[in-house]
Amino acid sequence: MEPIIVVMLTACVITTLSAILSKSVGKEKEMNKWSGEIKRCSDLSSDAEKVGRRDIYTAFQKQGNEALHKYFAALYCEAVIEIFPHVLALGVLQKLYTQDVLHFGFSIWLFGPGIGFFGVYFVSALVFHFAVLKKLKKKLPILGTAK
Repeated sequence: MEPIIVVMLTACVITTLSAILSKSVGKEKEMNKWSGEIKRCSDLSSDAEKVGRRDIYTAFQKQGNEALHKYFAALYCEAVIEIFPHVLALGVLQKLYTQDVLHFGFSIWLFGPGIGFFGVYFVSALVFHFAVLKKLKKKLPILGTAK
């Protein structure tokens, strides 16, 4: 099979796997919980400031900062869960394809005579994610929020 087809199919499969893994292991519920806590603390600290209670304001600001820290920790875990299958796939592809996988037949100024596996993989994964998976997430419960 042609190297470009293998790289493109790998990008599509890994992107789908990443979406499924993110949905099953991800921290979306935890992020929603901490987001609500941040909003609650913000509202309560604003109310305390309006009333002139500096001690209560400071307590809610501290509590909100802790919730913000936990929110960003969950966000970081979510990003790692979504990225690591791609890193593994790119590591395997790096051993398989050392030459360009998309040859132009002529030289283009910024690209040269072709594009390597990384460029093809990156573009394929992005196009597949935004063109296919974003639409399927609304319909399939395994990929996202089904309605």
